Amino acid sequence: MVSLVNELFAALDSDPALMEAARARLLSREILELPQTMARLAESHARLAESQNLALAELADAGTRGAKPGALEVAFAAFRADVISRFVETDSRIDRMNEENAKLRGEFAEFRMEVREKFAELNARIGDADRRVDATNVRIDDMNARIDATNVRIDETNARIDETNAELAKLRREFEDFKDEVNARFDRIEARLDALTRDMKTVRNDVGSIKGWVARFEFDRDREDFIIEETGFESVEIVSRAERREMMRTHGDILGATKGERRSFVRADALARVVDSEGRDAFLAVEVSYTVHWQDTSRAIRNAGFLTKITGLPAYAAVAGTRVNARSQRTVDSGEVLFMEMEDRAPREDEEDEDEE
Repeated sequence: MVSLVNELFAALDSDPALMEAARARLLSREILELPQTMARLAESHARLAESQNLALAELADAGTRGAKPGALEVAFAAFRADVISRFVETDSRIDRMNEENAKLRGEFAEFRMEVREKFAELNARIGDADRRVDATNVRIDDMNARIDATNVRIDETNARIDETNAELAKLRREFEDFKDEVNARFDRIEARLDALTRDMKTVRNDVGSIKGWVARFEFDRDREDFIIEETGFESVEIVSRAERREMMRTHGDILGATKGERRSFVRADALARVVDSEGRDAFLAVEVSYTVHWQDTSRAIRNAGFLTKITGLPAYAAVAGTRVNARSQRTVDSGEVLFMEMEDRAPREDEEDEDEE
């Protein structure tokens, strides 16, 4: 604060205009005009002295011209009275000026005291502000220290993040390489499984064909007796392929049978003339399979229908096999197709049969 006041006084001393402005703000008009007032009093006093000298000169001149004593005394008395009056007036004005000067001195003293008090208050406030600034600076320094520490930790964290990202990138590349290797292995395994599946399907088809061939072989060995035993018909006569072919040649167009249906009719596992227990003639269309599927029941039903339309006699559909799959079992249970069960002489596979289209 002292340096601030010194700087203020130095600025006032170096700049007259600033000094006059400060005086105008700090001092009253009477104090500011006091030098001019004293100059005017001095001028009045000089004029009074000059008038007095002129009067004395006039008196002396009058004495030399032999003026009458009474007139000179009168003139001197008048001059004296005028001088005394002027001195009295001047003294009165000086007294008033002294009073005014004393009043101004008192006011200036009060003003100085007030200025000092204000400066003291200002110094106190500036000191308090300085303490607050110091405290703020301490807090700022502490905050800067914390920020620096935080920046260090952030830098360390960024470095660790960069290291982690590098490790992740490395792991990602290794994972991609591993994934490509695994995919390649899976592709090879899937290819081998596909090949194995095709081989298994081929084997199953071959086994199915063998089973079907074995079932038809077993059926053909004693088919008439087997049909009689399983159906209860009195007699059975197998219709030869030549007769079947003639039937289709004669009636195929009328029946609207396709080429495949005609071939299926001619190559049916068995078409037979039968006589029931009451002596009525009928026909029987038989399809043989190790495991009876819906294709077998469908062919048997279709061929039986052709026989009825060709001969005009009732015709029954029948299937022969060791077992019936679930889909064909419903047809058998409905009575639409007769099921003739054959002895199972082949080991069973631990798997469900699937329908073939």
